[in-house]
Amino acid sequence: MSPTRRIVVLGLVGCLGGCRAAAQAPLIPSRFDPAPFYALDASSCAPVDSPGEPMSLVGLTEDVNPSHAPIPGNESERLLFRQVYETLVHIGCDLTIRPGLAATWQLDATGTGWIITLRRDARFSDGTAVTARDVIASWTRGGSTLHPDVSRFVRTATALDDFTLSVVLQQWAGQGSGPPPSPGPLAQPALAVARFAAESPWPLGTREVRLEGPATPSDGRITITMVPAASASTPDAAATTPAGRINTPVRFLVSPRRDARDLLDQGVDLLVTRDPAALAYANTLAQFDAMPLPWLRSYVFVSREKAQPGTLTSELRQQLADDAVPGEAQGSSYDWPQAWGRCANTPAAAGQDQPPRSGRSGAGRIVYDSADAVARALAERIAALTARAADSNSILDVLLPQARARALQVAPVREPALSSALVRGDDAGFIIAVDRTAGCAEIASLRERVPWVTQNGVVPLVDTRLRAVVRRGRSRPAMEWDGSLLIGRPVSSQ
Repeated sequence: MSPTRRIVVLGLVGCLGGCRAAAQAPLIPSRFDPAPFYALDASSCAPVDSPGEPMSLVGLTEDVNPSHAPIPGNESERLLFRQVYETLVHIGCDLTIRPGLAATWQLDATGTGWIITLRRDARFSDGTAVTARDVIASWTRGGSTLHPDVSRFVRTATALDDFTLSVVLQQWAGQGSGPPPSPGPLAQPALAVARFAAESPWPLGTREVRLEGPATPSDGRITITMVPAASASTPDAAATTPAGRINTPVRFLVSPRRDARDLLDQGVDLLVTRDPAALAYANTLAQFDAMPLPWLRSYVFVSREKAQPGTLTSELRQQLADDAVPGEAQGSSYDWPQAWGRCANTPAAAGQDQPPRSGRSGAGRIVYDSADAVARALAERIAALTARAADSNSILDVLLPQARARALQVAPVREPALSSALVRGDDAGFIIAVDRTAGCAEIASLRERVPWVTQNGVVPLVDTRLRAVVRRGRSRPAMEWDGSLLIGRPVSSQ
């Protein structure tokens, strides 16, 4: 064989080998797939992310605690913290996975972990570089073990060098087992990165802003101010900020115990709420638009007494939504059996189900979180059904077939008593809120909190959603994969 022919043959062999290796390599998805937990209608992105005058005042209707940052504990904290703290990857409303603090990510040789390379220009708001050790310190709160909210999604995290880390996700964090693996869970709000500084009540974030306050002016209103923070990577950010980034202070008016309608009268540019009175009032004001956000929160009924599988028809779920729930709600679209099946191989969901209890005589309680108005309304409606005629009680026939043998009572409970009651499972039933954006991690958490739960013991009831009330003429926020809003775009999505 001539040297030329030998080179051609070897080249073809090498090409075929490379093609075969490429074909066998795992395909890393470029889009996040939230099914079967929820569906995001791309048309819901259309009303947001449009130009206008900068926002300067935002209303928050729940308490905000700096010690919670960067992990939000309610919707107001989710809105505020999202402006300041960034995750490794970013997922927009189109569900495309883009760089956040991470410049690149690839599966390791075992196919079970992610090798994350950080952006070299990533900076905290004080100008210091973001390193792999900073990411781990944020996830552990400076300790030796992952924060419980982080460990819902991350099994291990190891710094390989200053700008590279290895992250192994929990089995269920990838929305169930099976190929292809996805880096999408790295966008979970619990995995946002911050640096804790003793001199500041607020952890330092990695976007081009920082928080000041909370302050209480003479009128008694609590305000938190977000101001530009130039970093080493963008030294002129405060002076020559590109369009869409925040270059002026934004005040957040915190009013958890006041009528949300007052915030509209006080000149806010943005209010995220599901309060029916506030939304009805906004609809009467020409200066506001109320834009729906995705249906991402579901309420389910959990009972240890359910021995047989059953589900409410779409008509009965909608009946509960219309008759029982204050504010905007719909009959739940949560496909619980499919979600459970996709997550069934997770350690928290496999192999330890306890048999359901049989019906008992005497009073039974419908237990719910006393801080949740929707859960209260659902519990009260279910308890009230026992007084109706036997032939009109299709909802009870599915939820609690034995309910007619005894009276039902509602029981508002707070943590930690709520978790204790769930573990025991001695009550007739429980109303539980489910964050569907957490995917299998939420089912694993439910299985951990309710060790006796089975697929048959959970019945979806209703979905709820928030609306963003935006002042006309203001620059509208961009919506992300989990319904969170960004006032101005993060650097990583430019």
